[in-house]
Amino acid sequence: MDIISAILDIDNKARLMMKDAENECAEIMQKAAQTEETVKADIEAEVERKLSEYESAEKTGAQERLESVEKEKQAELQKLDRAFEQNRERWEETIFNAVIDQ
Repeated sequence: MDIISAILDIDNKARLMMKDAENECAEIMQKAAQTEETVKADIEAEVERKLSEYESAEKTGAQERLESVEKEKQAELQKLDRAFEQNRERWEETIFNAVIDQ
């Protein structure tokens, strides 16, 4: 009977060890899932931060380019205005003469 008791005792201990191992495995899996979610959230936050920085930099660059183009446009308009003022009388006279001569 001692052998049977020893076998049953070993079997009970083995079952308890298996149960403990299964519990530990479930706990590890749960912690791994939580860690995975945390890592995903951290990555998503970092991506959002970088996208925001990129968007801000692009908006700033676009605004600077628009300002530069606006300055160039104003400079060209001033040149045209000066050219018009310098040549207006001559152009009026040329157009007038062209109409009269016909």
